[in-house]
Amino acid sequence: MKRYALLILLASTAFAQQQNDADYTKQIHQFTTGAQFTTEMVDHLPMSAKVPTPLKFFGYIAGAEGHLTYSQDVNRYMRALEAASPRVKSPSADRWQALRPFPTVILHEWRTQATAGL
Repeated sequence: MKRYALLILLASTAFAQQQNDADYTKQIHQFTTGAQFTTEMVDHLPMSAKVPTPLKFFGYIAGAEGHLTYSQDVNRYMRALEAASPRVKSPSADRWQALRPFPTVILHEWRTQATAGL
């Protein structure tokens, strides 16, 4: 039982040490108009050296005032996410809506990749 407690402690410490992207997080708070629109689950963005944020890709965060992102640019971003991480799949080539490709993004935990056939 003590082993499991130690394992849980080590795992929670590893997650707690992940740093947030300070600039992105600051802008989330700047552009969120009320506390009712956010929670502690989405009021920050973890930092990643491999996966581009919307701020790095577009030059602004998603939902920033005065910015509207075209669908083809969102699709390019989804493809960039797929290229940057094995945990992201974007199988939109076979889906269509109104004679246009319908973008689909699947985010998954690495442990479920093999069992889900991704």
